[in-house]
Amino acid sequence: MLDIDEILEFDDAVARRIRDSVMVIGLTGWFDAANVATRALGWMAKDAPSGVVASIDPDPFFDFTQQRPEAYLDEDGDRQIRWPENDFEVLRFPDSMRDVVVLNGVEPHVHWSSFIRCITSVYERLESSLVVTVGAVADAVPHTRIPQVVGSSTNDDLCRRLGLNRPQYQGMTGIAGVLQTELDRLSIPAISLRVGVPNYLGG
Repeated sequence: MLDIDEILEFDDAVARRIRDSVMVIGLTGWFDAANVATRALGWMAKDAPSGVVASIDPDPFFDFTQQRPEAYLDEDGDRQIRWPENDFEVLRFPDSMRDVVVLNGVEPHVHWSSFIRCITSVYERLESSLVVTVGAVADAVPHTRIPQVVGSSTNDDLCRRLGLNRPQYQGMTGIAGVLQTELDRLSIPAISLRVGVPNYLGG
């Protein structure tokens, strides 16, 4: 098991300014057909950034022959390397009394348990009130209809208040499914939101 203190960078100064946060998580990979979930979070974050409160070191989690870093030139023309990023970004909206902490990142290849411990550690240190995972799955739906978002939770109170169902899926899963199971084990309130993507757009 990896040492969380060595792979998770946490900014206490940013954390102190966060108000009654909800954590929203979307990760590329199994639960992100056509990158719909991560693109939706990117759209949500574009007008409300308020700093990064924590970052997960990519080095222990990725096979860089599969998830290759990118070379690019910065504004000064200097060559830089962009590694897979898993940053917890704080979003602040003017009309809201609470902040949103978004992890819009990349599903790791290995050490999933340690990666999930990083997430739960940030949740606990921020004293967040809820975790929401967002995802997209290939489905037999046409692109001509408004996509239907389906929510589920293992938390009975959330199910009653929000009209959610308990999860029924069985089969292979991504890290979002493993995370939801661990959140349930830790009694952390959590919701899973997913949307069907036309299966002919999956690539």
